[in-house]
Amino acid sequence: MSPRPKIMAVQGAAVLVAAAFLMVGVLGFIPGATSHLDQLQWAGHHSGAKLFGMFAVSGLHNVVHLAFGVIGFMFARTYAASRAYLLAGGVAYSALWAYGLLMDQSSALNILSLNNADNWLHFGLGVGMIILALTLAGQRDPTKRPKRRERVRT
Repeated sequence: MSPRPKIMAVQGAAVLVAAAFLMVGVLGFIPGATSHLDQLQWAGHHSGAKLFGMFAVSGLHNVVHLAFGVIGFMFARTYAASRAYLLAGGVAYSALWAYGLLMDQSSALNILSLNNADNWLHFGLGVGMIILALTLAGQRDPTKRPKRRERVRT
């Protein structure tokens, strides 16, 4: 029997984050979890559907969550990719938070159907993912061999 591969903490975090994104993406299409599902639009601020009665969603918003979840599972295969997923995702969600705060929610720029609850969730996701990437990953990739130093003969 071959030895079980070692999973690093940052990989486990990437899997958990990816699973959460997949779950939210699926729930965005399910009646009960999403109120006013009959008002779900593909994109834009006209969508009246709300996940858990609080977070504005659209078809595009749900698909973005699904895609982000799938990407997370793909990146969770390695230490370095997991860290990159969490770090890049954290930066992306932080940027989405800033975008959501700065743009007019009733304008055509609101293609993902964002509201204030979404904005603050994106802030939490961004900060949380960056913290996970920086704290769980450490300073070097433990799956790589350390460089050997050659002895200097005198």
